Amino acid sequence: DGIIGTNSGVSTSIVVTEAGDVVVTVVNTDYVLEYIQSQFFKLPLNGDELEHFTIEPEFQYVVMDSKSIGNEIVSVALDATYGSQVHNINYFIKYLSDGTVTAFIQEQFGYDYAQLTNCVVTSDNNVVAMGVASSTEGHIVFHCFSATGDSLWTHFLSTSFGRGRDLKIAKDNGFAITGHIQEGIYDFKPYLIKTNSE
Repeated sequence: DGIIGTNSGVSTSIVVTEAGDVVVTVVNTDYVLEYIQSQFFKLPLNGDELEHFTIEPEFQYVVMDSKSIGNEIVSVALDATYGSQVHNINYFIKYLSDGTVTAFIQEQFGYDYAQLTNCVVTSDNNVVAMGVASSTEGHIVFHCFSATGDSLWTHFLSTSFGRGRDLKIAKDNGFAITGHIQEGIYDFKPYLIKTNSE
């Protein structure tokens, strides 16, 4: 019937691997049990049955965005421990489409609130993630991981635009960011930012 997952939840990302597998991330929530879990569902290229797997470390997390590198998948995720007052823990996950984990890296920024919500893969297979940090209010934060999860650099885009909505790589290897500014209850203004590769 097209419905995936067993609990109340939402899909947060979808990727297609080089082999043609489609992998969807579903974040399931159970507010009675106060539990949040990210699950993964794969539809093989020539199949019509979903294959289900989970990546379960010792903590809870929510996958925000995913991309494919060949037949491997990279994701950025946020800490989702129920009732946690820590809002600056981010994760980099790299795994095969069967759920085999090849990297699970924690990145904790030195700000009271920093969340990576979108990612892209560069031409050299680095992963650039975008998000927001509250201690530099109104600034967009970029963080670059290597393909194995090493942290390479962090950059703040000095704007008053707040959280970005989507991130793409431009033809000159710069970045294009879109989002919107809310200036009132019903007053939204969309924006477009173009950067160079640095």
